Amino acid sequence: MTSAVKSQKFSILFDWFDQGEDGQLTHDDLQAMAGLFAGLAAEDDHANAAAMREAFEEALFS
Repeated sequence: MTSAVKSQKFSILFDWFDQGEDGQLTHDDLQAMAGLFAGLAAEDDHANAAAMREAFEEALFS
Protein backbone atom coordinates (compact mmCIF):
# COMPACT_ATOMS: atom_id res chain seq x y z
CA MET A 1 0.00 0.00 0.00
CA THR A 2 1.43 3.35 -0.99
CA SER A 3 1.89 6.18 1.46
CA ALA A 4 -0.69 8.23 -0.45
CA VAL A 5 -3.30 5.52 0.07
CA LYS A 6 -2.39 5.23 3.76
CA SER A 7 -2.65 8.98 4.12
CA GLN A 8 -6.06 9.02 2.46
CA LYS A 9 -7.32 6.22 4.71
CA PHE A 10 -6.05 8.02 7.80
CA SER A 11 -7.67 11.25 6.66
CA ILE A 12 -11.04 9.53 6.17
CA LEU A 13 -10.82 7.85 9.57
CA PHE A 14 -9.76 11.09 11.27
CA ASP A 15 -12.65 12.98 9.66
CA TRP A 16 -15.06 10.31 10.87
CA PHE A 17 -13.79 10.60 14.46
CA ASP A 18 -13.66 14.41 14.33
CA GLN A 19 -17.35 14.79 15.13
CA GLY A 20 -16.96 18.51 15.91
CA GLU A 21 -15.34 19.06 12.49
CA ASP A 22 -12.72 21.36 14.01
CA GLY A 23 -9.62 19.47 12.87
CA GLN A 24 -8.90 18.19 16.38
CA LEU A 25 -9.86 15.04 18.25
CA THR A 26 -11.38 16.19 21.50
CA HIS A 27 -12.97 14.55 24.50
CA ASP A 28 -16.38 15.42 23.05
CA ASP A 29 -15.46 13.77 19.74
CA LEU A 30 -14.47 10.55 21.47
CA GLN A 31 -17.56 10.59 23.65
CA ALA A 32 -19.68 10.95 20.51
CA MET A 33 -17.88 8.04 18.89
CA ALA A 34 -18.28 5.98 22.06
CA GLY A 35 -22.00 6.62 21.83
CA LEU A 36 -22.06 5.47 18.21
CA PHE A 37 -20.17 2.27 19.00
CA ALA A 38 -22.17 1.61 22.18
CA GLY A 39 -25.32 2.00 20.11
CA LEU A 40 -24.28 -1.07 18.10
CA ALA A 41 -24.73 -3.30 21.13
CA ALA A 42 -28.00 -5.12 21.55
CA GLU A 43 -30.61 -3.01 23.35
CA ASP A 44 -30.36 -5.07 26.54
CA ASP A 45 -26.56 -5.53 26.42
CA HIS A 46 -25.68 -2.80 28.90
CA ALA A 47 -22.34 -4.40 29.80
CA ASN A 48 -21.07 -4.28 26.23
CA ALA A 49 -22.27 -0.69 25.73
CA ALA A 50 -20.56 0.36 28.97
CA ALA A 51 -17.35 -1.39 27.92
CA MET A 52 -17.33 0.57 24.65
CA ARG A 53 -17.74 3.87 26.49
CA GLU A 54 -15.03 2.92 29.01
CA ALA A 55 -12.62 1.96 26.22
CA PHE A 56 -12.97 5.38 24.62
CA GLU A 57 -12.49 7.08 27.99
CA GLU A 58 -9.33 5.06 28.59
CA ALA A 59 -8.02 6.08 25.16
CA LEU A 60 -8.10 9.69 26.32
CA PHE A 61 -5.91 9.09 29.32
CA SER A 62 -3.38 6.59 28.02
